[in-house]
Amino acid sequence: MDYERWEISPELEVKMRDVARQLRREPTPTEAILWEKLRRKQLGYKFCRQVPIGPSVVDFLCTATIWSYCFLLLVEGCCKIKGVVLKSGGGNETLFDR
Repeated sequence: MDYERWEISPELEVKMRDVARQLRREPTPTEAILWEKLRRKQLGYKFCRQVPIGPSVVDFLCTATIWSYCFLLLVEGCCKIKGVVLKSGGGNETLFDR
């Protein structure tokens, strides 16, 4: 897949990597429950958690090579999850926002 790469400074890249590591060490209760269902390809696809993308950290990311897009899960608080698809040609689409 060919996605646009965000250009960020090397210092910010290191900082975002450290932030992602810290978030992986201390997940929220909602993230921990969701991760138990997503990890080890239990749904047939590999998910990564707390992935730095440019100046942000995505909660869960799936980049299956059979798809022409990338699937993101964003956990907001205890009860809100947003699913977003990033299309390889640009743009994105919200699948759900609950």
